[in-house]
Amino acid sequence: MIILDQEVFVKSTGEPGIVVAIYPETNSIELCYYDGTYDERRMDDILGGDQLVASYNKK
Repeated sequence: MIILDQEVFVKSTGEPGIVVAIYPETNSIELCYYDGTYDERRMDDILGGDQLVASYNKK
C-alpha cells in the first residue's frame, strides 16, 4: 500500500521521491523529488510500501 508522505522509488530510474498526491481514477501518483521537482507516475512504475519490503527480502 502506498500512502501520502511516504518515500518511494521509481522503478525505471531508481530515483527516490515523496508521495504528495494519489490519483486512483488514473492509477497514478504525484511525487516530489528531493531536488524540488514534481512528476506524475503510474503506480506500476513505483516501488514502495509492501512492494519495497518484498523486493528487499528477495535479495
